Amino acid sequence: MCFLYGRLIALLLSSTIVFTSKSIILEEDKKEISELKAFGNLTQYFPKLSFEIFKGEFYISRILKSILSNFRRLGIKSKKNHKKTALDILKLIKINSFEVVKFAI
Repeated sequence: MCFLYGRLIALLLSSTIVFTSKSIILEEDKKEISELKAFGNLTQYFPKLSFEIFKGEFYISRILKSILSNFRRLGIKSKKNHKKTALDILKLIKINSFEVVKFAI
C-alpha cells in the first residue's frame, strides 16, 4: 500500500515539474517541449531529488534550475515532416492566449 502511495506522489511531483517547466519555457523562450522527452529526462533526477528534498529550499531550487536547463537543451519538440505545432497555428491566426481563454469560456 505504501508503495502505491509513493508511486502516486512521484507521479504527481513529476507531472507538476514537467508542466510548470513547460509553461515557463513557453513564456520565456517561445518554444514547446515534448512531455515524453521531459518525463524521460526527469527520471534521471529523481534519486537526487528524493535525497535532497529534505535538505532545504536552496538545494531543491538548485536541482529545479538544472532540470529546467536540461529541458531547454534536450526537451524541444521535433517537427515531423514540417508540420505545424499548435503554437505555430495560433501564431499564424494571431490569437493571443487571453483570447483563447476568453473564447473557451
